[in-house]
Amino acid sequence: MLGLDFRPEIIRKQLMYYLQRLIISRHPSWGYLQRAENESLLDYLAGYLCAPKQHQCSLLVSAGVGTGKSTIAQALYEVLYHSPRIASLIEKHGRDYNTHSILCLANAESLPSMLNPEDFNSRSGDFFRICTCDILILDDLGVEPVAIKHFGTEWRLAERIISMRYDRMRPTIITTNLTPMEIEERYGSRMFDRMMELYNFFPLGQGSFRSKIACSYSPGREMEVRPSLTSPEFLES
Repeated sequence: MLGLDFRPEIIRKQLMYYLQRLIISRHPSWGYLQRAENESLLDYLAGYLCAPKQHQCSLLVSAGVGTGKSTIAQALYEVLYHSPRIASLIEKHGRDYNTHSILCLANAESLPSMLNPEDFNSRSGDFFRICTCDILILDDLGVEPVAIKHFGTEWRLAERIISMRYDRMRPTIITTNLTPMEIEERYGSRMFDRMMELYNFFPLGQGSFRSKIACSYSPGREMEVRPSLTSPEFLES
């Protein structure tokens, strides 16, 4: 629900294009893209990105290990980065404005290394930028420590991010291995309640794609390449 100025079918082609580029560098099979469940996910994501911005403007994609969540997060980042929405924000803020202050992709595991309370208190630095950027894609929520201590002060990283973005009504896209129940158990009812208010929830319930690749791939087998997806012609309306 980010209001991208394209029809959903165009955004869906963009997602397919970037997913193909990312997957071809990792996996020797196209089976991931042919799964019916992933087809539904692509339809859902395209609709989410194109729908007019609403109060419930954030997204939570929940699935197990090896189901392609990080690849999806990167593909979403590419679509948003090359969208007129980001171009308009850059024009609004000025060409010298840091792009990562507009759109940021971060892995939850790296959050502790980004925390510098001095920068945060001065409203600068990577962690503050993650909390306040216009659009955040946070990959793999749940792999970071729930809390860390800095000179005796406890910082609950994910809770700080979710709360600050909630207060500012900033769109946030999160991928995680956790179920909604596990999110509430790990982070508490307060954060979970805020997420339930603002987030659309998409459960991607399938087994590990990596293990299926390891079992099914035969070295030397040729990879199928779809010509219609190998060039950015999808940008044409």
